[in-house]
Amino acid sequence: MNLNFEPKNINMKDFQQIIRMLIITVLFISAEPCFAQRRPLPPEGREHIEVIKTTYLTRQMKLTPEEARLFWPVYDQYQEVERSLEENRRKAMHNMAEGIEKMSDDEINTMIDARINHAENALSARKKMISELREFLPPRKIALFLRAEHQFNHELQKRMIERHKERPNRDWD
Repeated sequence: MNLNFEPKNINMKDFQQIIRMLIITVLFISAEPCFAQRRPLPPEGREHIEVIKTTYLTRQMKLTPEEARLFWPVYDQYQEVERSLEENRRKAMHNMAEGIEKMSDDEINTMIDARINHAENALSARKKMISELREFLPPRKIALFLRAEHQFNHELQKRMIERHKERPNRDWD
């Protein structure tokens, strides 16, 4: 597999090899504690995923250097908002898992409202990002981005699920 990072299209076979390497690397980096204690990926594992994702998105979108210079700050800001929202969602889910049966109807309604607010905030962040991208990217490149991001996330999730199936006695989110 060729691992140079010059902009070009990447085929699915290369993408799958990259994802395999990514999963193996993340598993080595995060090792047992990540799955056994239900912790999020360590920063170095997350950073490695981001490097691969950056390369993949850049290639799929065929970004020029100028477009990349403008794109990545907008996308990085969006990712920060997403991480914060996800962290809040995880905390709320943890609270729910600890005893929904013991919660009052008012507490449950508050929890439901929080989930709806989370979804609204995530949608608002995505809309804001797309709006900002429209200021400097042609619609075709935004569509390529949306497709590539979906493909990357889908493939990553699929690989993580496959890896989890190989290790069935491990507990993870």
